[in-house]
Amino acid sequence: MNFWPPQIVAIDAGRDAIRVGERRVCITLPTGGGKTVVMQELAAYVLGRGGNVAIYSIRKLLTEQITKGLSKRGFDHGVRAAEYRSEREKALQLCSFQTEHARCVKSSKWTLHDARLALVDESHVNKGPAAEEIIKPHVAAGAT
Repeated sequence: MNFWPPQIVAIDAGRDAIRVGERRVCITLPTGGGKTVVMQELAAYVLGRGGNVAIYSIRKLLTEQITKGLSKRGFDHGVRAAEYRSEREKALQLCSFQTEHARCVKSSKWTLHDARLALVDESHVNKGPAAEEIIKPHVAAGAT
């Protein structure tokens, strides 16, 4: 795959942060800058080293777009969101913040995915208490 220079910088910086054990990293790119591709590359990096990955999304449309992109690139993944069949055993999970909060925090029906890397799409709108209740346990468990 050919990457744009800003994507290469973001991928390299993300891999470096993961390698040194950073716990919270923010990578920004403009609209249309290829954030999904960057997330896929970082996920592939961690999956290739035997780690689990959770990608968090807030909107149904974005969840659909991300799962289509993951499938197109050949990523075997589960989707932890309403209206999707549960495949929680897969190392890569695309998670709806709303579903995770309802099923993992409010009701304890599920446990959070044991992710070495937790990626948050649209993090600027995912900074409230519900998102923190999901992300803090990932960080406490050593995830980037």
